Amino acid sequence: TSRVFVRLTKDTTYLTGNEVVRLAETSYTIGESDEVVEVCINAVGTTSSCPSTESFHVTLSTSDQTAESPADYVAVEEVLTFAACESQRCVNVRLANDLVNEPEETFSLSLTRSTRYHISITSTTGVVVITDDDGVKYLPLVFFFLSL
Repeated sequence: TSRVFVRLTKDTTYLTGNEVVRLAETSYTIGESDEVVEVCINAVGTTSSCPSTESFHVTLSTSDQTAESPADYVAVEEVLTFAACESQRCVNVRLANDLVNEPEETFSLSLTRSTRYHISITSTTGVVVITDDDGVKYLPLVFFFLSL
């Protein structure tokens, strides 16, 4: 069967019906000294090499879990526009490279579609694990002598 692009109303766009958008990875593990994690979103078509003949939008957002913004990373809520036939968009999420010795921390990723576009989204959530690479911190020893 063939699919046809149909514009039903001024505010709603139905694409060809073959578009699937997903997080390229649903789990990332990154050292905080890397200072950035690149999160990519893939668009694929199920019947052709071109995911879509029309542009469309999706939103990538982050949410605190054990990692908190802005102390551990910079929160993101970014609308990504896929041009016709574009298959991947990436967003850099900045990490805070502090000197605090801390356990692994996580924040979540969420991918949503614009209500204007009717596309399938799989792998809508993901997690980023920030590993602490500061090592054990030692405080200098200070000796005090008291004379009584």
